[in-house]
Amino acid sequence: MKNILKLTFVFFLFLSPNLVKSQTFENFEKHIVKEWKLESYEINGQILPPKSGHESDKMIFTEDHKANSISNGISQIGTWNFDAEKGILIVVDDNYKFEMKLKVISYAENNCVLELENPENQKIRLNLIAN
Repeated sequence: MKNILKLTFVFFLFLSPNLVKSQTFENFEKHIVKEWKLESYEINGQILPPKSGHESDKMIFTEDHKANSISNGISQIGTWNFDAEKGILIVVDDNYKFEMKLKVISYAENNCVLELENPENQKIRLNLIAN
């Protein structure tokens, strides 16, 4: 029994760095540089399609940390930075200096899930796909 326990411990010891690594944001800044289309959003566990007029909403992030958010046909230019320690993507609008903090929930080659909090303190998840 002790040997099984030791083997299990050693197995998890070797496995744990891989688990931790999968939860880091390694290469996120390279990954986010592309055009992302809003596929759906989630409020209170309910997944909803984009509202009418927002079917073409997208966010574009460039290597020089410029951001372009297009919502309902209106373009807002700004800058972006990433806080890897907190997993927060920060987008600042050039005109109004409004700072939007987006928590990175998950990301892969062709999709990304970001979470923001609206003025009513509701958490909204944005499900984005690479365009």
